Amino acid sequence: MNFSFNNIFGAATGPVIRFLPQTRLAAGCLIFPVCIVAKVDTPAGIAISLVTLTGWILFCRPSSQLVVKTAALGLVMFLPFFLLTPLLSNFGDTCERSMLIPWRVFFRGMMTLMTTVVTLSTLRFSELHTGLQRLPVPNMVAHIVLQIIHQTIFMYQESVSIANALKLRGATSGLRIGIQVISMLPQVWLPRVIHRAERIAMAMEIRGYTYTEFHDDDASRSSVKDFLLIGIAAFPLLIAIISRQANICTISQF
Repeated sequence: MNFSFNNIFGAATGPVIRFLPQTRLAAGCLIFPVCIVAKVDTPAGIAISLVTLTGWILFCRPSSQLVVKTAALGLVMFLPFFLLTPLLSNFGDTCERSMLIPWRVFFRGMMTLMTTVVTLSTLRFSELHTGLQRLPVPNMVAHIVLQIIHQTIFMYQESVSIANALKLRGATSGLRIGIQVISMLPQVWLPRVIHRAERIAMAMEIRGYTYTEFHDDDASRSSVKDFLLIGIAAFPLLIAIISRQANICTISQF
C-alpha cells in the first residue's frame, strides 16, 4: 500500500470546492465529532455515522484511490484492537461485552480517519493556511496546527527517502528494512528533521510569519451558501446529540 500525504491535499473534485476554504474547514470540523458523539453500539448511532460520512464523501468527491487507501490504512491501524477480545474475556466479561470496546475503537477510529482525510482533500495546503487564518481561531493555534501538518509530511517524506536509499543499497523489503530504518532514526532521520525545523523557524521569523494578517475582501467574505453549508453540516451533529440523549434517558428509565 503506497500511501502518500502529498496526494491528500486538493484531491477533491466535488461541489464542496466551490465554497470558501474556511467554510469547507468549518463543515469538516462539525462533521468530525458526529463519529465521536454517536453511540456506535446502537443501530441508530451506527446509521447516523455512516450516513453522515457517506454524504460528506459524495459531496467532496475525493478520488476513489484515496478513499480505498485511507480505508486500508484504517484497517491496518484499528483491526488489531480486536486481538484484545480474548484478554477482556478472561476478566469475566461475556463475548458480546468483550467485543464492545474493540468495536468502539475500530469504528470511531475508521470514521474519524476517513472524515479527516476527506476534509483535507477539499483544501490545498495554501487554502488550509488561509482557512485557519479566517476562522475564529487564535493565530498561535493556527500556526501550531500548520506546523504539525507540515512536519508530519516532512517526517513521512524523510522516512520514505531513508527506506528508498536502503533499497538501492541492496536491502530487502520486510522486517529487515524496518529494523534498519528504526536503527537509523537517531543517527540520520532525527538530526535532519531538527535541522529542517530550525531552518523553517528562522525563515518564519525573518519573514514576519507570525505577524501576518489577512484582510477580508469581497471574494473572501462568507455568503448565504456558506452559512447554509455550515448549517447542513451541523444538522447530523445535532441529530447525534439528540439520539445519544434519548438513549441515555431510555436506559435511565429501566
